[in-house]
Amino acid sequence: MPSPPVPSQLDLTRLPKHVGIIMDGNGRWAQQRLIPRFQGHRNAVRAVRAVVETAAELGLQVLTLYAFSTEKLGSPSPRGQCSNGVASRISAEGTRNDARK
Repeated sequence: MPSPPVPSQLDLTRLPKHVGIIMDGNGRWAQQRLIPRFQGHRNAVRAVRAVVETAAELGLQVLTLYAFSTEKLGSPSPRGQCSNGVASRISAEGTRNDARK
């Protein structure tokens, strides 16, 4: 998925140095569309990739993504495991992509 084009009227000198994003509701998003929860998490992976690529293109110094809540850490439930899997997948894919560059 390519990053969206940066609007020409964007003043890059006025960007913050640090942007934080809380990613929440991926499973609910999927449920509202009557698709499996894991599809919401899969779409989150695509969204994270686009955000990270765009942040790099803009020269953003720090990007913080909070992808799951501490209440799901170590959760034996499928929901907690899926969220942890999303973070692992993003990390693994990012590492592979960095190695290719």
